[in-house]
Amino acid sequence: MAGIGFKLRQLSRQGFEVQGYLGAAVVSCGPWLFTVFSLLLSQWIAGEDRDLDLYRALITYAFAFSLLFTSLFQNVVTRYLADRIHQNDASRHWPALAGVSVFVVPGAWLLGLALFGGCPMALSQKIQAITLLVLISQNWIYTIFVGAVRAYRWIVLAFALGAGATILAALQVNLLTAFVLGQFLVGALLVASLVREFPIGPKQWDFEWVEYIRRFAGLGTAGTCMQLAVWVGVFTYWISPEASSVAGLRFFPRHDLCMFIGMLSTVPTVTLFFLQTETSFYEAYRAFFFGILEGKIRLSDLQLHKSQMRQILLGSLTRVARLQFLVSLPLIFYSHEVLGWLGLPQEWSLNLQFAVGGSLMLAFFQCAVILLYYYELYTQAARVCLVFLCIHTLFAHLSLSWGPESYGIGLLLGSLIGFVWSTQLLRNHIHSLEFYTFTGQPMPGTLDTVPPGEEFSRQVRKDGRWLVDWQSP
Repeated sequence: MAGIGFKLRQLSRQGFEVQGYLGAAVVSCGPWLFTVFSLLLSQWIAGEDRDLDLYRALITYAFAFSLLFTSLFQNVVTRYLADRIHQNDASRHWPALAGVSVFVVPGAWLLGLALFGGCPMALSQKIQAITLLVLISQNWIYTIFVGAVRAYRWIVLAFALGAGATILAALQVNLLTAFVLGQFLVGALLVASLVREFPIGPKQWDFEWVEYIRRFAGLGTAGTCMQLAVWVGVFTYWISPEASSVAGLRFFPRHDLCMFIGMLSTVPTVTLFFLQTETSFYEAYRAFFFGILEGKIRLSDLQLHKSQMRQILLGSLTRVARLQFLVSLPLIFYSHEVLGWLGLPQEWSLNLQFAVGGSLMLAFFQCAVILLYYYELYTQAARVCLVFLCIHTLFAHLSLSWGPESYGIGLLLGSLIGFVWSTQLLRNHIHSLEFYTFTGQPMPGTLDTVPPGEEFSRQVRKDGRWLVDWQSP
């Protein structure tokens, strides 16, 4: 996605700042922003539809569980595609997409059947709900593959037209059907962008990415734990006795709506990180590591690039924090006024404050985890995300006994601890980056074995080759 970020940043530097920032917001948060917009407007169009609560619950469940399900694949497949692009091998794109879809489509269908099959509602509603879950899951996968395409206008166009189709369809059909049609259009446009960019070769299937699940276990674990940790608080309140339900689907408005507002407030952080931090940081990152790969760089230059990485991160994250606090602090200090303006109960004030504060720390934490991925600190990222998951789960359950005012405290504490820990890991790694980079490389040459005890005084290197294996039994 950094390639798209470079184009958007170029727009802002050429004087098109509004277009650059708007494009960054849409590309980085597009699926969410357009979905929220189309959902709100479609609900207003639906008016007094007696099944509106049911449709809203089905759409929420479809998005939530599609994110959780596809998190098993997202990070690993992204790494696989990055490696293929680095090798200038575009022939794997379509076969890999086919291989991933073989798992995602049937898996999403079975998940939808388990979620909605036993709900007391019409068969047509069950079919549409399962179809929506499959379409959304597949769209998340398409988004990964489109991430390699730098034509960001196609990404914006896909989600914008999908939202528009949803709104127009809501004038004629129910909300659930409208969302099915809108997500189908999004998927079709994303596939069209892939057709424009990547050739369809003779090879039909590619399952080599499955090996990456074992090879980069920490990467897949980190992605799944992060996604599950974000939703675990929601699920905890859904199963509580105070939760509401419709057709067997549970929801908890007091927590859900506050979290929705909190998550929406983090768009500035994601946008600015995507537009400035990740692109500028990537330039220094690439200069450091490609200098090593090319073998034509001095140690002093490597140290300069390392210093640039540190300065870029510190300066960019400071700007991100400054902008985000301008959005989050008013929501925290004027929570009563915000709730009154939205027509929500005033007693939700503390819950809104926890949600906004927790979402703020979560956005920073997620940015830090992305930077851990850059340095291939996958195991460390998995540990941090697992701790975040455990803390959020623990305090979400404790808050049920502490009282309604504490709902949402788990996200705040978990993401705060995760952010502090991950930034410390980054600081330590960058401080000793040369050491970790060079000592982490495999030894070159062909290895032969010698009888045990006879290694001493042997010639172990000749013409750049290793002649003995010091690990021989």
